[in-house]
Amino acid sequence: ISVSAGMASLGLIPFASTFAVFALRAFEQARLSIAYTNLNVKIVASHGGLDTGPDGASAQCIEDLACFRSLPNFVVLSPCDSNEMFQAVKTISKIKGPVYMRTGRSNVKNITKPNKKFVIGKGLILNRGKKICVISTGMQTSVAFNALKKLKMNNMNPTLIHMPTIKPLDKNLLIKESKKHKVIITFEDHNILGGLGSAVSEVLSEYKPTKIIRMGIRDKIGKSGEAKELLKEYKIDEIGLINQIKKLKINFKNN
Repeated sequence: ISVSAGMASLGLIPFASTFAVFALRAFEQARLSIAYTNLNVKIVASHGGLDTGPDGASAQCIEDLACFRSLPNFVVLSPCDSNEMFQAVKTISKIKGPVYMRTGRSNVKNITKPNKKFVIGKGLILNRGKKICVISTGMQTSVAFNALKKLKMNNMNPTLIHMPTIKPLDKNLLIKESKKHKVIITFEDHNILGGLGSAVSEVLSEYKPTKIIRMGIRDKIGKSGEAKELLKEYKIDEIGLINQIKKLKINFKNN
């Protein structure tokens, strides 16, 4: 990270890449050498969250979005699939300033279109529904997308918004959609403290107070296991989201 800061000071555009948990080792360097000086460094961190799987709690970074979101000047991204990541890399290579981008480990099907331009600070409405709005980020968007397919078979149709930019958040979209829905559910493979759920809560508490349910890792340490098993254990798999929506007992048939 320090070397990348030196490269950026010479006019280069360095991409520093490692596991998310190792990027936290260099958090002080990111703060002092990159954020403080507002250098053009792109940190691309893989293996975030429970998706790291069998490597266990020591390697499962569930705090990275919170940490880098707290640094001034940093843009924080979490794309949902390979198409979006490809476009995001092209976009951040053209902007000036520090970027932290989290990528995944497991294979996921592409949800976004291959040539869709990535715009920093913009959310994507993947399903237009009503009454409940699910806001997801990163690879959890794929989980939410599959869950909504099953919900539709039972005549339940929540809205799904993918939020690839954690900072700056799409404030205008959040405020607009909060006026149309009774409940917001944030859905992330990250600690509910400091991540997407916190970011959404901060915006809506100030501009449009709304009932928010934060689904993520509830301030706990991870465990060793396959990624799908761990999502189930922490109730942030497809079934976990479906059960949470059913638990609200909202009648989708009435307006």
